[in-house]
Amino acid sequence: MSEVQETHIGDGLYCSFDGWHFCLRTVTSTGDEHRIYLEIGYRCTLETFLDFVDEQLAQAEIDAIKAEEDDERKQAASEGFTDD
Repeated sequence: MSEVQETHIGDGLYCSFDGWHFCLRTVTSTGDEHRIYLEIGYRCTLETFLDFVDEQLAQAEIDAIKAEEDDERKQAASEGFTDD
């Protein structure tokens, strides 16, 4: 069997394929190595992960907008102005 090629996909994460599994590998700052193996039917797993990421980013954006609106209301109230 030929040597498995690894590809750096960002943020210290490497990906390889051994013919059976996709492997995601990372090394911590203390030198510990962690691997996640995904079988060939991985698409559902990755799609679920990407859906989770999209939901979290959308919620973070909503939370940031609400926090900005709250800050503006507090600032206006402290200056004696309100939108109400």
